[in-house]
Amino acid sequence: PGADYGALAEDGYSLMQAFEAHGVPTTYDPAPVAAACGQTVRALSDAALHDLLKGGLFLDAVAAHGLIERGFGTEIGLESIAEPVCVDRLGPFSCEEFFNPDFGGAEKRFLTLTLPGLGGRPNVGLLRPLPGVETISALVDPDAEQVHPAMTAFRNRLGGRVVTHALAWEPAAGGVAFCHPFRAAQLQGVVRWLGGENAPPVVRGGVWPLALCKVCDDGTTLLGLLNLSLDPWPEAEFDLPGEVPVHGVERLLPDGQWCRDDTFSIARGGGRTTVRYARAVTFDEPLFVRFANHVGIGETGAVGGISSPR
Repeated sequence: PGADYGALAEDGYSLMQAFEAHGVPTTYDPAPVAAACGQTVRALSDAALHDLLKGGLFLDAVAAHGLIERGFGTEIGLESIAEPVCVDRLGPFSCEEFFNPDFGGAEKRFLTLTLPGLGGRPNVGLLRPLPGVETISALVDPDAEQVHPAMTAFRNRLGGRVVTHALAWEPAAGGVAFCHPFRAAQLQGVVRWLGGENAPPVVRGGVWPLALCKVCDDGTTLLGLLNLSLDPWPEAEFDLPGEVPVHGVERLLPDGQWCRDDTFSIARGGGRTTVRYARAVTFDEPLFVRFANHVGIGETGAVGGISSPR
């Protein structure tokens, strides 16, 4: 009763949009990293949840609350989580400090709690982590003192990795204020940690990308980027899993011909490979790149993004 049209959308839509706006491709196909928010987890069987918890899994506060009610608290690293309520009912919290350098954070790197838009304040579920859980970000008071964990990371007994955010992403993640370069660093760092060696590719350089990475059995890799925003990206970086040999980088021209392009630079380290394109990518001219990696892959397959269970 009283729900508007947007409230009738299925849970997960804001989550999908938020990840894609920050350079993380998403898919409904199975993937090494999955994400769930809202009441989605209540529709899944215990067996399906066990499968998700064996891999990398991102949860918002509502999804985490549902899993604890289902008896999965020890698998997500939480003793408890309070049912999410408006953050103003919990205390004078000013913002979220994304401080953990292992995930791309730094001291005094603040993210607003004025969500989803001007004047709005999100619902938050206070987390009570189990011992050994790592804190990625924290809720801070007006003096910038950390009061409660806002995002946690945990390795469970099933061999999986779980990140829990204390925010209820519906509708907090659906507003413009949620989008920020610090948020992009946070979500990309989380996805890399959740996936480990199998982390999906991410792209940096702007917002609203549609990206792909296809590894072929003939020893070539195809990268693609469609800029779905009207503003040009000044440059683009593909962050790929593994330290991959890259030879003979070519770009697809508008007339359908491949050409060698010295605009690209390659960097390897930390188990990742970065392919950087130092020119603008506009909404009307997609970027497609291919190179030889000389790695036997087996079957041709697409390397997608994080999965949204459905």
